[in-house]
Amino acid sequence: MASRTPSKGNVAKQVHLDPQLTLDSATGALAAYADFDRKPVILPKGYTYKGRFTGWDRIFHVTGEKERFGLVLQSSAEPSTYMVAFRGTDSTLDGYEDLWATTVPFVPYQDDGRFPNNAEVASGFDSIYRDIGDAMTQPMQAQVFALLDQQDPSPKVVLICGHSLGSSLANLFALDAAVSRPQWTVVSTTFASPRTGKAVWKKVYNTQYKLLDTTFRIANHWDIVPYLPPHTVLDYEHIGQQFLVSFYVKDAIIPHYLSRHSMLNYQTVIGHAVANTPQVWVGEFPDAKNLRWTMRSTQPPSVEGAEWSRLLGSHELAKR
Repeated sequence: MASRTPSKGNVAKQVHLDPQLTLDSATGALAAYADFDRKPVILPKGYTYKGRFTGWDRIFHVTGEKERFGLVLQSSAEPSTYMVAFRGTDSTLDGYEDLWATTVPFVPYQDDGRFPNNAEVASGFDSIYRDIGDAMTQPMQAQVFALLDQQDPSPKVVLICGHSLGSSLANLFALDAAVSRPQWTVVSTTFASPRTGKAVWKKVYNTQYKLLDTTFRIANHWDIVPYLPPHTVLDYEHIGQQFLVSFYVKDAIIPHYLSRHSMLNYQTVIGHAVANTPQVWVGEFPDAKNLRWTMRSTQPPSVEGAEWSRLLGSHELAKR
């Protein structure tokens, strides 16, 4: 695995990530995937399992399915610190939700009387978070709050993480927690997050409830998901502070979207990057999706290009 650390002068300035928090958040997101897949779950070191929660995945407003969506964990070192980990896209129904681009007003679990009625979010993400179906007695929203409210000691710090679709669910819960449980300190670390809501949502999230400084959104420059739903067409906005990485399949003429989006590949790149000063890693590693392919991690660009260029092309084509 070849690697080197670029010089400070060549790196765009961006937010500094807490290494341990970032690595724990990556492990938490992967643990949520493993729980959904009924595979052995590896928890972040020093955390214990406290419960899981489910969500309703609807399709075409006709049918749907109850699915596992995440875990609540407790820190052994700091028992009043809890982690809520959301899994990302891992089923056909999830794919439908990801592409659903109509909006609805977000409704917090417990309104504090200050929450506006026009903070619009993507209806697909919102429906997983707030709808019920089958034998479900509570939506995901109520399940997560119930799990945390019953813990001893009561939460003081709630760490939230997720990948892909799970990042948007994490975004919804982070703001919900700030509104409904103002006594909690909320810290969110997400990977490959789509845009979750529109301009009012962004203002409410970043400014009104002061989550900008505790929300860290890690995005691969070559991953299409962080550029959806489109800002230029549908006016969706990102929240929090972006931390940009850049990785892709080496020497590929066609784009390999799954490899650019893989949470395992994100974990590899960010695991190296946070150990460096500055927090950038330039190197190569085996692709988690196809071990015959080599991934290349590069210095992220200092200025972002047009978002549609990454939706359509490969790194090799973009260089020409």
